[in-house]
Amino acid sequence: MFQPVPTPTNEQLQILLSRIVKRILQFLTRKGYLIEEEGMTYMAEIEPNTALAPLQSAACTYRIALGPRAGQKVLTMSTVPTAKMQASLQSSKCCVNAQGFSLHAEVRCARNQRHKLERLCRYITRPAIANERLMRNRAGDVILQLKSPYKDGTTHIVMSPLDKIAGSDFEQPPVGP
Repeated sequence: MFQPVPTPTNEQLQILLSRIVKRILQFLTRKGYLIEEEGMTYMAEIEPNTALAPLQSAACTYRIALGPRAGQKVLTMSTVPTAKMQASLQSSKCCVNAQGFSLHAEVRCARNQRHKLERLCRYITRPAIANERLMRNRAGDVILQLKSPYKDGTTHIVMSPLDKIAGSDFEQPPVGP
């Protein structure tokens, strides 16, 4: 049942995000992925003999895990951030960031707006990578066009088919420029 509530303040969102981060870190510590000693938290040692060890290491350092380019940084294409891009990043109300996490609470819908609720549910359950933003270049690399540029201006990420985590879960896009 939907209950109308006032728009949360940034302070309330910051408190909520702090709780979420704390609970996630506690969960990861309980599962053995993080180690907490003397007020410091760090990643647990990765078992060197497991099949996931190279993938975990690569993911943590933004490096390619498999194939001939293993160990290299992922190639990114960037643009110079415009004033409009920077302003939109700074003026996001109902959006807070802390310790690498973000909480976005700007989208809402009334109880009688079922179409908005459906759209919101579809958004939060969508796949991580949209097939429409994937294409291949002539060298056979996969190019992911980002929906919106990163803060550093990155607009595209180029990777080999082996680098793409989900590998074969997308239809082969046509060869692009």
